[in-house]
Amino acid sequence: MRVRTGQRIHRLLTVLAAVLAVALTPAAIAHAAAAAEADALQPALAAAQPDLAAADDPVVVEYFYGEECPYCHMLEPRLAELADDHPGIHLEAYEVWHDADNRQRFVAVAEAHGVEAQGVPATFALGRVWVGFSEELWAEMEAVLVAAGDAAVAEAGPTQPPADTPEAEPSDALELPFIGAVDPAEASLLGSTALIAFVDGFNPCSLWVLTVLLAMTLHARSRRRLLLVGGTFLLVTAALYGVFIAGLFTVLSYVAYLGWIQLVVAAIALVFALVAIKDFFWFKRGVSLSIPEWAKPRIYRGSRSLAVGERSPAALVGGTAVLALGVGLVELPCTAGFPLLWSSALAAQGVEGTAFLGLLGVYLGVYLLDEIAVVVAVVATMRIGKFQERHGRLLKLIGGSLMLALAATILFRPEVMSDLGGTLVVFAAALVLSTVLYLIERLVRRRRGPDPADTPIAQSRRREPVA
Repeated sequence: MRVRTGQRIHRLLTVLAAVLAVALTPAAIAHAAAAAEADALQPALAAAQPDLAAADDPVVVEYFYGEECPYCHMLEPRLAELADDHPGIHLEAYEVWHDADNRQRFVAVAEAHGVEAQGVPATFALGRVWVGFSEELWAEMEAVLVAAGDAAVAEAGPTQPPADTPEAEPSDALELPFIGAVDPAEASLLGSTALIAFVDGFNPCSLWVLTVLLAMTLHARSRRRLLLVGGTFLLVTAALYGVFIAGLFTVLSYVAYLGWIQLVVAAIALVFALVAIKDFFWFKRGVSLSIPEWAKPRIYRGSRSLAVGERSPAALVGGTAVLALGVGLVELPCTAGFPLLWSSALAAQGVEGTAFLGLLGVYLGVYLLDEIAVVVAVVATMRIGKFQERHGRLLKLIGGSLMLALAATILFRPEVMSDLGGTLVVFAAALVLSTVLYLIERLVRRRRGPDPADTPIAQSRRREPVA
């Protein structure tokens, strides 16, 4: 009966991890409908596009933004000031998160420029497209628009004194050793990627499976087998995780211009965070983000089969890969929260293409650091310790606190994540929260005194490896 109940709870958690995809279905349908209606707008848009051959026409800048988008709030004042200072630049702004007509125009304009309507802010002018915001991108946009706008005024004849050429503002770029100048916005993305991936890497579910697998394989007393099994397991689970994250990012990028998407993402992450923190106080009571009990015997059997008997390297790699794929699907509810938040942040900023692939590579590399360290330590020492309940509970507390802080930031102060300093503040707040909750739990337990049910058998069970 317990096995069936555990299966049902785990299925519910898996469904919860997929709620975002279900929630995005209406948005995807709406996006497709808007794309269809965009065809009807193409003639009007073609007529509205500036004739690049006629230099005396003003430069029309079509700017699409979201009301709650922090990067939009950074770009919009600069565009408005640029249009005020240069008569040859005409700015048209469209809010797309809460206005259906503006969303349709966004899709139509994007298609006219040969791109997809994804993240905001998105700026279209002179047949060019700028998505997102950074100091480097703004410098390029400003140079192009000012040159074209001033040329339009000069060709039409001076009707008023030309605007003074704005002085170059001091660069806010960060000078990093061996790297050079790094834009603050890019540093924020890179820093938040590394920090989120590092915390995500200490996932009790994946660490438990890895320690069980290595402990079973250790009986063969073969470093070669340990390296093959451990290395294959890490590569396959990382690849599966990367595909999962890329899928999330693709879907979120497709509908990033809808304001309520961020609210859905934050709400789902908030549920995952609260369940993880609950697991610290009441481990495996009620809904839990852990590997279900019914799946553990299968994991034990699969791990044991890799440790016994003579197998060729190809057979070891194949068997480990199959086990890793199955485990990766089972532990999805344990790992979905952080990729969801991270993918949403990148989609909201308009990251795409090689930039996303580079950041995804950083995420997966940092995510694997602790597990690589475990494999290397076991191969070097031919010994392994047990992953105990107290370790898992503490990791759940830290991960849940950070997830809670990130979800709250997206809901109430998304602009905080737009710079590296704000990102570090969010992580520091999560660390403080987890410390306070840990001290509260210790204080409550001390005041309660010894639990009558806390028998030596119960204590030994808490020292057993858990997920």
